[in-house]
Amino acid sequence: MSTTQSDAPEKKRFSLSKLTVYLGSAALLLGGVAIGFAGGALLGSGDAATPQPADDGFAQARPQLEQQLIQEREREAFSNHLDQLRADGDIQTYPERIDGGDAGTVIAVVNGSDILLADYQPLEAQQIQAMTSQGLDPDSEEMREMIDQQRPQLIDHFITRTLLMQQVAQEGITIGDDQIDEQIAVYSQQFGSEEALYEQLDQVGLSREQFYAEIREELAVQEYIEAFLDTALSDADLEFSEEELREMYEMQQQMQQQQMQQQMPQQP
Repeated sequence: MSTTQSDAPEKKRFSLSKLTVYLGSAALLLGGVAIGFAGGALLGSGDAATPQPADDGFAQARPQLEQQLIQEREREAFSNHLDQLRADGDIQTYPERIDGGDAGTVIAVVNGSDILLADYQPLEAQQIQAMTSQGLDPDSEEMREMIDQQRPQLIDHFITRTLLMQQVAQEGITIGDDQIDEQIAVYSQQFGSEEALYEQLDQVGLSREQFYAEIREELAVQEYIEAFLDTALSDADLEFSEEELREMYEMQQQMQQQQMQQQMPQQP
């Protein structure tokens, strides 16, 4: 979108690494593998409020403050859109079928599209592996209870994913091989080399074909979200008053002071 103010910051849309900022806990996780990419960038890397310079630094901090408020407004708009997709959709879930089911067992249906246990199981296995690496016994009752608690959220991940891919198909969005190659190059750089990237894929049990398919899907969703935000929000929606900016600035200053006080050694 264009801006009416010559000195206003560019209203840059999010990158692939910020998907969860917009999708929340149900964000698409590239099959859970991308959590490890970019040092956990998919969990939201640069969008949280961060301490700013001293009080006389408001002008310097202003562009970043505007970007933070833009992202908050975009996040709210897309969250509302997801809620509407859910409200309008025909969604059934069958978590009781997970234990004892086979690969073809249907654990959820989204507007007539089946979500199979074969799709779900790798994500749950990754959750178990992550908790095991933290010292939790995979066969313990505690592990069983934690997995049972997480299952609704894990199923919700696939529901969101299916809803979005249905919208992608409806809009006719396609992703070319060159776009996938560009994203792989980004990941390879983050890992140090393409070889190191594929070693990581091997460790988590994801084939290259599966990885490419995941990237294609994620990029398609990104294009859909960008297109939605471009139509859902006007330039006026992404402009903020001096009062709003200063309020955020002062809040961040207070957070910075609190952090400094917490880090100061206690007097005996």
